[in-house]
Amino acid sequence: MESGMSEPLNIALRISGDLKAAVEELAMLSGQPAVHIAESALAEYIAWRIPQLKDLQEAIDAADRDEFADDADVAALFTRYGA
Repeated sequence: MESGMSEPLNIALRISGDLKAAVEELAMLSGQPAVHIAESALAEYIAWRIPQLKDLQEAIDAADRDEFADDADVAALFTRYGA
């Protein structure tokens, strides 16, 4: 996701006092500017969230095509995880 060059995207948002304090504390402890902390957190969230939503959409699409697990698939899953 990182291209090596930063393009400006200015975002203004309101965060709780607790979150603000946590960002400031992390910035102080790590020696990084708060903006880098926020950028890193946003990048990590997006890297996690996009694949999650894509997987969810694939599952919805499969369900729309009536592609459900049959009884043997469900039994194998329970056996695999000891349930």
